Amino acid sequence: YTAAFASLCAAIENAVMAAGKIAVGRILDKKGLKTALYLSYSATAISMVGLAFFRAPLPLFLFLINLGLFFGCPLGTVGGVAATKEAAGEENMQELVGIFACCMTIGPMIMPILLGNAYDFLGSYSPLLLALAAIQAVYIFFISRVFKLQLKEE
Repeated sequence: YTAAFASLCAAIENAVMAAGKIAVGRILDKKGLKTALYLSYSATAISMVGLAFFRAPLPLFLFLINLGLFFGCPLGTVGGVAATKEAAGEENMQELVGIFACCMTIGPMIMPILLGNAYDFLGSYSPLLLALAAIQAVYIFFISRVFKLQLKEE
């Protein structure tokens, strides 16, 4: 790809994530944290499966990427604050948000190394993308069966 095409893709990605932050924030406000988590994890998993099996024309590829970028990626910035507030209450939120934000940087720090090593070892990103989609499915199951935010003192 040319530098101009790569720049266009980066610009589209940033615009989609910015719009997604607003949308996910509104979903958090109107429907709650659990719904936002379902939506974000589902969109991310669908994107990963789509990318792993991608053999279609470019528009489908862009749709699948943007689905995950629009609903999945913004959860990392707005979901953590909402989850912390719901779990610990507003009075404890300040000290916990910093810790939560610190933990949220571990994935983006490790993932490029994981993806690069997987590609070098397997010759493809597809197996790791499918494994990551399976992890997303476990998150969705976890949210539906076990997830209870009850750290607040009643």
